[in-house]
Amino acid sequence: MENRKTRNGKQIRRMIASVVLSGALAVPFCPMTAYAAPESAYSAETWEKLRDNKIEYDEISLLVQEYNPYYLNNAASYADSKTTENANEIRQGKMEDAEDLESSADQMADNADSLMDQLEELVESGATGASGLASSYASLKASSALLHQNSITTRQSANTSYEDADTKALNQRKKQTALIVQAQGLFASYNLARISVPVIENSIAMAERNVARVQNKIAAGAATQSALLSAQNSLKSLQGTLTSTKASVESVRQSLLLNTGWASTDSPEICGVPEPDLSRIETMNSDADVQTALDENISLKLDRKTLSNMDSGTTDYQNQVRTIASEEQTIRNSVKSLYQTILTDRAALETAQSAVDVQQKKLSSMQTSFGAGLCTKNELLDQEASAASAEVDLITAKINLQQAIQTYEWALQGYMTS
Repeated sequence: MENRKTRNGKQIRRMIASVVLSGALAVPFCPMTAYAAPESAYSAETWEKLRDNKIEYDEISLLVQEYNPYYLNNAASYADSKTTENANEIRQGKMEDAEDLESSADQMADNADSLMDQLEELVESGATGASGLASSYASLKASSALLHQNSITTRQSANTSYEDADTKALNQRKKQTALIVQAQGLFASYNLARISVPVIENSIAMAERNVARVQNKIAAGAATQSALLSAQNSLKSLQGTLTSTKASVESVRQSLLLNTGWASTDSPEICGVPEPDLSRIETMNSDADVQTALDENISLKLDRKTLSNMDSGTTDYQNQVRTIASEEQTIRNSVKSLYQTILTDRAALETAQSAVDVQQKKLSSMQTSFGAGLCTKNELLDQEASAASAEVDLITAKINLQQAIQTYEWALQGYMTS
């Protein structure tokens, strides 16, 4: 077990690291300037990809590991607090900390009593300075009471501490994995959000044409002002939707930049989400995969290790047993649910592809009709918008399926979102 000098030294270093890193978070990170792994950590080709002006889906994991400020902060904190102590040694260290706090509280109380003796002598003699001593006495008593309370809290924490080197490592892995998953989710969310912008813009163009048609009808005495007002309100609503959607797209973009190490003022190219691997679905076996998920789940490993550090028969132990049983069932249900989501999203993709085929055929027919003078320009434009909307639905279906597969893969690798 570490001696107290070593442990206190670690505490000081942690405080220094915390201050330094908290300041670092205010400094923009970008792949060209951030503190990264040694050049030898990756191939030259990999480094070139990480440092180009693009954010690609397959490099997100490395971007997070090398440039995400929260990931780096977690890594530094973990490295500084890393220990080989077991649960009993950590618990004993906290008990010693509680004893030190109690000793300091007693010493302050003794000093306060000494000041009280001096204060009484001053009052009896009529000398000046009593108010200063009274203030110091009150301050010492208050500090003593605070340290005493902290010692009680620390002792209580020690009594219910089941942390050890293994639980620290598992907690660290869980936090870092969550940051990678979050960045992948932001990448997908950005792509989903931005493709909705041209759809809304097409809808606005259609609404503008509708307003013009209604105005022409009013001029011909075939429509009312009420119809025009309704058409104008629809147009205004779509324009408002476009404004809010663009704001949302930018918000997600900024979050993605932060999570992959770019400055908010940077404008890297954000590439599209890769096509879903349909062949992977054919190799899935949800029954067998449930066991894999149970074996690899980080949270479950953490809870089981925590249980091993508890005394059997205690209330905490019994509660932990129930927690683990519930968690195991949740994992089983989640894997099945994730698999069903994949099947549902695959069916949605097939439907979206069929819709695109139908809309493209209609568009081709409409173009022929327009060339022959059998339909109006507005009718052709409306069909082009419908075809474009179907294409967006197809892209959305692909992204949803790809993310469903990725979420399933993470479950098998040990990480499952709540």
